[in-house]
Amino acid sequence: MDFEKYVENAWARHGDAPAEVLGGLEGGLALATTPENAAALAQLTVHVTGEHLGLWLEGVERLGRIRARFQSDMTAALSSALDRGEAILRHCEHEDASLEHLPKADRIRVLAVAASALQAHGNSKRAIQEFRKALALTEADLERDPAVARTLAVSGNNLACALEEKEGRDANDTELMLLAAKTGRKFWEIAGTWLEVERAEYRLAKAYLAAGDPVAALDHAALCLKSCRDHQAEDLERFYAHECLAACHAKGGDLKNAKAAALAAKSHYDRMNAENQESVRQDLVSLERLLEPGA
Repeated sequence: MDFEKYVENAWARHGDAPAEVLGGLEGGLALATTPENAAALAQLTVHVTGEHLGLWLEGVERLGRIRARFQSDMTAALSSALDRGEAILRHCEHEDASLEHLPKADRIRVLAVAASALQAHGNSKRAIQEFRKALALTEADLERDPAVARTLAVSGNNLACALEEKEGRDANDTELMLLAAKTGRKFWEIAGTWLEVERAEYRLAKAYLAAGDPVAALDHAALCLKSCRDHQAEDLERFYAHECLAACHAKGGDLKNAKAAALAAKSHYDRMNAENQESVRQDLVSLERLLEPGA
């Protein structure tokens, strides 16, 4: 197996089997032959040991092995990637870990990713602190930095998703959820395409729904659907736009429009291929409840 196939396979499996992917990192290092390979391995290492497993110091140790292996072939890009990765993991382990040695753009990225990792391991209080620190550092000249914008967009999306699903979400969690969803929407406008922006509108609508504000949610669900129509989106995107609209109407007590949106979603489901149908089947079951007699 070459490195490209290794890392592609590792990313595909890491969500379901992070410990297994962790065990294979040493083999990945053996396959890495270029500084670019090493930087990709560092990114995988930080994500798996950080957001998925919470093994902060083991992650730092593994990044040290990458650094040692490529010491003679070190590039500025690889050095920066390793510095950022180590800073993310050390900052998760120790709140007071210094970031002053990093450029401001890298500090923003470290804080945003650390916030996402901390939330993944149940530390909402520190997550919101670190995320707010990242946003406070993001001055106008850095908002357009592609790497900064993308990191804030991805971290915002990840945080919002995690908090929507969190049981027993408290006021601090809800505050962070909305802030994260708004941040994702803002920065996908800079870092993404219409598709990421459309999905960010969906995420923001869902966040407002989870926060108990169906009126604000409906505005963003409508923008999500408009984007799908404007860009002739595929049925999968339109299904979720209508599903979101149905949920907003239902939460607001408008069952007539909720059922109309659910029927529209079902029509897009019927046109999907089998793989996409399988991926949305559970959401379809929830929608069909709105179509039951007496609902």
